[in-house]
Amino acid sequence: MKRLLVLLVGFLLLVGCAAPDTEDVDAPVPTAEVVPISVDADAELEPSTTPEPNIEAVFSKEHIFEDGDKISLSYGRNLDTGDDTLSALCFFDGEDIEREKIRGMAIASVFLVFAQRENFSVGISSGDEYGYVMYMDGEAFHIEWPDSYLPMDTMDNNAVLLEAVSYFEIFSDGLVEIGFSKEAQALARSTIVDELGESAASDEPVFIHEDDNVRIAYLGLGKSSVGRDEIYFSVENKTQSELSFQADAFAIDGRDLGYISGSDSIAASSTGDISYSTEDEIPTDSPDRITGTIRVIDFSNDDIHNRSYDVKFVDVAISPEADDAARPSDTEPPAAPTGAQAASLNGSDINLRSGPGTDYDVVAKVSEPSRVTIVGQEGDWYQVEVEGEAGYLREDFVTVD
Repeated sequence: MKRLLVLLVGFLLLVGCAAPDTEDVDAPVPTAEVVPISVDADAELEPSTTPEPNIEAVFSKEHIFEDGDKISLSYGRNLDTGDDTLSALCFFDGEDIEREKIRGMAIASVFLVFAQRENFSVGISSGDEYGYVMYMDGEAFHIEWPDSYLPMDTMDNNAVLLEAVSYFEIFSDGLVEIGFSKEAQALARSTIVDELGESAASDEPVFIHEDDNVRIAYLGLGKSSVGRDEIYFSVENKTQSELSFQADAFAIDGRDLGYISGSDSIAASSTGDISYSTEDEIPTDSPDRITGTIRVIDFSNDDIHNRSYDVKFVDVAISPEADDAARPSDTEPPAAPTGAQAASLNGSDINLRSGPGTDYDVVAKVSEPSRVTIVGQEGDWYQVEVEGEAGYLREDFVTVD
């Protein structure tokens, strides 16, 4: 990945310094005599002898940003020649030139450097201006930026890298189609963002939840294309259906992060990354613990009552320091029972665990209106009996009568 980083910097310097005209700008402009051309309006035009290319569409995806900018990615195959066709069209409003330059360069970077494609094109529409970046056999064939984009060497290359990171999620399925695996995307992203010092991405994923349907791991933090803080997760979909993932709430080191936006899907029997933007700024670059809720949705399930469920994780250690730190349950003796207490549940599909923490196995899922008998307490966890099952429930999900 270090080599990829060097390649990317070299690519940014090459394309960033390219101007629409390679001639000396101070050279005199040659003049030529204009010769009028007569056209016979009654003449019949000869049909073109160049056949239309026989293109089979493999993948296409359009993404519209919050500010209205749009990028459409298309990948196909020429059935006559066997060649691939890869392109992106960028539709920008011309209001924020620096932002547009970064987005256009980022999608070209993903194609050339990370997906390592040698033939592709990126078209740019910026207000009333147009531009192109075309590569053939790994060489710049045609580069013509909109005039308002020049000079290109003033661009923030770090911002391009971070923008490219966000495209790994936006165009995840498409990048897999063009040969850039999701595993490679995750590795490239974590390496790049770590190099930039903009992420607390873990060296290894921290697994925070697993059940019969999914396995979810925390990957780290980053920035969205509009500068909002983001939280990244890796998800293994164990089912035979595509699953969607929506977030409800997150807290880092006990601090609520406000409104959470984002929704991602993972194909059946595959692994991919999901990300969520936070309303509030994440208070640290090196968080110790995370709490949150992710809703897992199977839209193909006709039974609307069993179409989704919530994955909840509470105070999960996501740093080595937090993992090694002693928890209250490690140092404090269990509270002495004062006699069994009756209680009720707050929610559905709540994990009943074999011990007082999210590191312990789930022995059952319980839901209201089931009644709970509290027989003890360890830290923030009640030792309970529910429907004949014994285990531990987080106190947030229990209301004592």
